Amino acid sequence: MPRLTGTPRPVLDRYQADFDRVLSRARPYLPANLRLRQSFLRDAYDAAELARMISGLGRHLADDCFPGLPRHDQERLLRSAANNRFRTAGTHAPAR
Repeated sequence: MPRLTGTPRPVLDRYQADFDRVLSRARPYLPANLRLRQSFLRDAYDAAELARMISGLGRHLADDCFPGLPRHDQERLLRSAANNRFRTAGTHAPAR
């Protein structure tokens, strides 16, 4: 996940630990037929293969799809991508 999103490993570890605490606090209040748990991308996919697939899709979009869009759509997508940053908990600054 750090490679795919740019999120630093300590931020992901903190998120996982905090979410585990939330689940453990909620567990006593859940019905017996409901089980909540975290699942991780690394458990469902081979990371290297997933990175290759995403890179290939990115190249296809950049080379084949993006150039054919009207200029205002290209600018809108680039602005949106520039704002797609993970932030550290409790701050408004991008995570580094």
